[in-house]
Amino acid sequence: MSSGRAAHRETTVDTLYPRCAGIDVHKNNVVVCVRCCDRPGKVAEEIRKMDTNQGPAKFFPGGRVKFDEAGRRVDADLAIVQWQDGVPVTIYPPASALAKPIWPKN
Repeated sequence: MSSGRAAHRETTVDTLYPRCAGIDVHKNNVVVCVRCCDRPGKVAEEIRKMDTNQGPAKFFPGGRVKFDEAGRRVDADLAIVQWQDGVPVTIYPPASALAKPIWPKN
């Protein structure tokens, strides 16, 4: 390919458990997710419908999370996030920065 981008490929795997869950425990909150494979393609369909400026979207440049028909994030610019006082904070690009970077002291 002349564009330098890898071709997007869908990979299929055997489903061992049609339903599973994950839990991520933090100091100040708990995040839980559930994955249901009862309807093939449903997760991809829902991701492609996602368009939000709520929750974790505030950590993305532009404050929005939206996906295209191929499942890629729309307007996915580079962002650098640094943990500051136990909270992820966008520090770059300047237009999206919520704080200045904290550099280690020697």
